[in-house]
Amino acid sequence: MFKMNGLDLAHERVGRNGSVSWPYFVDVTHTGFSGDSCVRNSYLSPPKTHYRRVYHVVRCPIDAISVMVTHSWCSMRFIDSTLKLGMDGANQDDPRFWAKAWLEMNKFIENYAQQTFTLDNYTGLFQQVCRDSGLPDDKCLEASMPSRHHRNHETLTWEKLNAMVGTELTEAIRSAAVRYGFGDHCVDDQIRALKRKQELSGQQVVTHGIPGAECSEEAGQDCTDGLDWVWEASVADRMRRGGEASFREAWAGL
Repeated sequence: MFKMNGLDLAHERVGRNGSVSWPYFVDVTHTGFSGDSCVRNSYLSPPKTHYRRVYHVVRCPIDAISVMVTHSWCSMRFIDSTLKLGMDGANQDDPRFWAKAWLEMNKFIENYAQQTFTLDNYTGLFQQVCRDSGLPDDKCLEASMPSRHHRNHETLTWEKLNAMVGTELTEAIRSAAVRYGFGDHCVDDQIRALKRKQELSGQQVVTHGIPGAECSEEAGQDCTDGLDWVWEASVADRMRRGGEASFREAWAGL
């Protein structure tokens, strides 16, 4: 979304305006993990730079954990080592590990981030980053933004999470989600199910992921993050006609 609106925030590497990267939540340069073979993977390598501003972006835990359980073994080692979760014997797809990781990673980041945004508030996030990057207000306010997003295939619910990781951890995660600003559309299974059935108007376009967006170099990574984005037809038409060539080409067939 940043790049399609003229901001060079590179995915899991350093761009002209900054980065969008979960591994950058901690600098492993001076830790025992810095010499691990996993750090040779580009997405886990430290950025070797300092950032003037850090924005903490939180995804609804049910959606986040659904994706996190598909992360690689190196991602798991990175998180366990840096957050000291004490779960060395956990399997790569262990939901308890990833549930605990979501909770502790967000606690860690909020201690130093200048501002926290939920992923649902992507428009507010973009406008804040846009202004802080020195772009004119009119460019920030007229950016091409989706109307909403949702997961196409729901693989996890609060009921299932409770059965897998226990009530204590589930309620700690739910409380954190509410504190970060998520409402019933995130923390209530019935409301989540109703939201997924929202009707689309004839003037809207749905894309799986964001066409033309950069992809992580992590092997097997779902570059769409499992999200369907809903766009007004006028926004889709604007992307076909303007912006960088990679976006024009990706949107041309929609």
